[in-house]
Amino acid sequence: MDCPAYLLDGMWNVLDWNGQAQAGWLGEDPQPNLLRFMFVHPLAKQLVVDWPERARRVVAEFRAESSHYSHELMRELIMQLCQDSREFERCWTQQAVMAREGGERRFHHATTGQEIAYQQQTFHPALHEEFKLVMLIPADSGDGLTPD
Repeated sequence: MDCPAYLLDGMWNVLDWNGQAQAGWLGEDPQPNLLRFMFVHPLAKQLVVDWPERARRVVAEFRAESSHYSHELMRELIMQLCQDSREFERCWTQQAVMAREGGERRFHHATTGQEIAYQQQTFHPALHEEFKLVMLIPADSGDGLTPD
């Protein structure tokens, strides 16, 4: 794949990723997790354009998905995030629920600071619906893909 791509499990642990997705945060954490990155890693607020809105949306999407996996590890992850991040706790207690959608994702380039736009595409492997393959296709690629 020529675009950033990564594989998430049901707890939004990043199981694998390609080199294009690594820039900025993947590879630094021995067990990367998208939620921990968004709410605990200081780089998130620098990289993610309109971080407050994206953060609220990420928690609402996670809440929608996590209802299917109500096990001890999930509860531990949520409790730890609430302890580590007041912003996560605030978003979590709002109890917003939203289906995960594709669409535009904007970031500040880790080195230049220039804004970069992508169209997010999320795929669920047929035999492993708890996994998600997320691809960030450059918005100007002209590939004809539409948001999921």
